Amino acid sequence: MRKLALMLAGTMLLAGNLLAGRLSPGLELYLADKADTDEVKVMLSMAEQADIVTLNDQLHRACAPLAERHELVVATLQHTARTSQAALLADLPELQTQGLVAGWTSHWISNMVIVKATVATVRRLAARSDVEQAEVDLVVSMIEPVSIDHDSQPTRGVQPGVDGVEADRVWYELGIFGEGALVGCMDTGVMGSHVAFASRWQGNFAPTSEAWLDLLGGNPTPADGYGHGTHVMGTICGASSDTIGVAPGARWLATNPIDQGTGSEFDNDVIAALEWFADPDGNPGTTDDVPDVVQNSWGVNEGFSGYYDCDSRWWTAIDNCEAAGCVLTWSAGNEGPGGTSLRSPADRADSPYNCFSVGSTLHDPPFTISSFSSRGPSGCGGPYATKPEICAPGSDIYSAYNNGGYTTMSGTSMAGPHIAGVVGLMRSANPDLDVDTIKEILMSTATDLGSTGEDNTYGWGFVNAYEAVLAVMTGAVYHDHAITFDTNGNGIPEAGETVELDVSIRNIGSETITGATGLLSSSSGWITFINDYSTYAAFGPGEIQVNDTPYSLVISGDAPPIFETSLQFTLTVDGSDREFVIDFTVGQRELYYIYDCEAGAGDWTHDAAGGWNDQWHLSTEDAYSPATSWKCGDTATGTYMNSLDARLVTGAIEVNPASHLVFQHRIDAEVSGAFPDSAYDGGFVEISTDGVNWTQLTGALSGGYNKTFRWESGGGSPATHPFQGGTRCFSGSFGWQETVFDLEAYADMTVQFRFHFGSDSGAGLEGWYVDDVALWGYVGGTPGDPLVITIAYSDPYVVVSWDPEPTATGYKVFRSSEPYGPFELIQDGTLNSYSTLPGGQYFYHVTWY
Repeated sequence: MRKLALMLAGTMLLAGNLLAGRLSPGLELYLADKADTDEVKVMLSMAEQADIVTLNDQLHRACAPLAERHELVVATLQHTARTSQAALLADLPELQTQGLVAGWTSHWISNMVIVKATVATVRRLAARSDVEQAEVDLVVSMIEPVSIDHDSQPTRGVQPGVDGVEADRVWYELGIFGEGALVGCMDTGVMGSHVAFASRWQGNFAPTSEAWLDLLGGNPTPADGYGHGTHVMGTICGASSDTIGVAPGARWLATNPIDQGTGSEFDNDVIAALEWFADPDGNPGTTDDVPDVVQNSWGVNEGFSGYYDCDSRWWTAIDNCEAAGCVLTWSAGNEGPGGTSLRSPADRADSPYNCFSVGSTLHDPPFTISSFSSRGPSGCGGPYATKPEICAPGSDIYSAYNNGGYTTMSGTSMAGPHIAGVVGLMRSANPDLDVDTIKEILMSTATDLGSTGEDNTYGWGFVNAYEAVLAVMTGAVYHDHAITFDTNGNGIPEAGETVELDVSIRNIGSETITGATGLLSSSSGWITFINDYSTYAAFGPGEIQVNDTPYSLVISGDAPPIFETSLQFTLTVDGSDREFVIDFTVGQRELYYIYDCEAGAGDWTHDAAGGWNDQWHLSTEDAYSPATSWKCGDTATGTYMNSLDARLVTGAIEVNPASHLVFQHRIDAEVSGAFPDSAYDGGFVEISTDGVNWTQLTGALSGGYNKTFRWESGGGSPATHPFQGGTRCFSGSFGWQETVFDLEAYADMTVQFRFHFGSDSGAGLEGWYVDDVALWGYVGGTPGDPLVITIAYSDPYVVVSWDPEPTATGYKVFRSSEPYGPFELIQDGTLNSYSTLPGGQYFYHVTWY
């Protein structure tokens, strides 16, 4: 199974801290008429939040399997909550003993703590630096049906709404009934014994705790005191003597926080429910317990105390639940036909998909919008304010009821379950589809109604289950990274067809590229491939012919000079841009050692020759990346002293074949006014195989020595100097630059490097800074070594992947905007791919452990 890890900062993605210590506008209004001693229940959102939005985007672009997605998201959320809530949770018991706090509950789905406390204490807690905001706790309400027509006599056959969305075509033409999918609803509960779906309750196959969350207490198995949730579940998956459900083969689970009071007085039922749906069995490593979709037929509006427009208190929990793999569908509301009438959170509009709201139509063609269906635009505003996202049958929908029979209801609460059922069919057909991809397919395959394109009545149109499921079965390209090379719309180019490929990249040497398909030719100049970081290949003008399967491209011609050009990457066919994918692997030239100074001195040492001075030290005054470098000179911007013979020595490093030493440095040292190419003070680099005898490295491949030491033995000026005149050195003044030395002569040897700086007895300047010392070369196969990387470019994504290392327990991906660093860790985990959008110039390397 492909693995992908996307944890920054070594262990996890973290969003930056937001404003700490504030009350939400809704809470300010709620507390306005309350005394300091009154008790209120609030949601304390922590300042530190896991950046699941970024993580979800990376997982989406990498097409991460659902199991890997779920484990990574849940583990990241739980770790963030555990570490960031520790101080607050440690302080609450003392406040409780003082009678200031009645109780609390910690949550990880949204990093928050629900607290019941006095008004004065709430203000005190909200002012903490580890708390971002205090928000009033609301009890939500279901979206009431606009009509109920009780009828205990089941109607046989497929119901009109189910037929209208073409679910029956999915069953009988595609052979998919929803088997393997797990569907749910957050509603008034479900009558678990109803014949339409009792046999497919998840509790028949797993512990009850993984199939039913009773937030009221007193209901050990699914129950519904209202009937609404039972009706919703029937439309999602119900089937007995009549077929009322869209996905009649799916299993189901449920909870009951809506319109039935609250459970724990120290909890928020919605947060508790979303947390449970994200991981019902409490084990991030399993996914058979996680619902594929959950229908939500509830919301808040201006009629709720403490509410404010475009209410966002549940957004983080919603995002995180979906990032863990569960699609959340939302009934738009029954406050139509006026515009801007959706409830929150269905009115959320900060992306094309969230929250994914559903409008209601009549259940017969031409599926005219129901008069009561809430309309857009969203009061949240912005580019995604057009609402709802999609529509489905919601008028006169016949489904199960909590008396064991059936009834007819109307409302967007009846439309949403049709969409949830279609999601169940899609996940049954393709279990690893991620949430955004499912929503994208639903919208792109919908039948357009109303105004052309997306509108504020029908959204993208009327759902088409058949087209949506067919798309995921046939592998339609929805962020699909399959390897193709398409020049004419029909896959591999025809014999003799020529593709003009214009690529120029920094390069070293020539290698063989494998895995691409097509007949390529370059019209002029060097063509150079790079596998999106620093594995290089280059060839000159000439044709590259596709060989027999597996396709391979063999480079011909000599390698161009090193560092010839900067990154460019374009493809044209017959003068027109076309979609294409190139997948190639080139050699094993990888980074295998880097020292960026951030971790301290490590095994590096520094000293001075006898009778001379040493001023090497770790400095935070200036650095190439991010905050620390070595400096030879006084602290801060102070000048270096006279009579330096300062020697900064690395630890022992084994040089792999065809290696290069690469480092970043800047200098401000005294030169000769009369002889511009000469220096009185400066530095150079040496190498030793025994730590005793040292040889100066010369012949830099880039960024070489720019001066020569002036002093000569036997007389002249200056009178004393540590280095022989004529020695090449770095001197004068220049900003950060990269220098590269070829180490091929030292292949397979263990060496040390010495950064050597000397000064005479004259004027001193700021000195020499050194940072991000790295070695590149061909590598072996031991832990810590880089891996050979394959790059697939599939418009608009670039996917980096590598073959699993049999003994590896994880992989680290590093990225830099420069070929030799500085590098930052952008991925650490078990998956063996990484995906990103093109943009800028980036270089990557991957190691394993």
